Amino acid sequence: MNKYELAVELSAKLEEEASGAAIEKVQGYITRYHGVVTNVDDWGNTQRAEAHQKYQGAYYSFIL
Repeated sequence: MNKYELAVELSAKLEEEASGAAIEKVQGYITRYHGVVTNVDDWGNTQRAEAHQKYQGAYYSFIL
């Protein structure tokens, strides 16, 4: 079986509860299509090196 890693980047303006719900929704899509989530690595809110669409920070999560 092939192993994949998915990087999810959400707006830093989201509440912690809303970002957690979004990550759970992504995990639901993966399992719906017979994927297996082995690990979720949350980096939380971090600053970017360069501005993207006027936003400096983002919430990062990596799903393995």
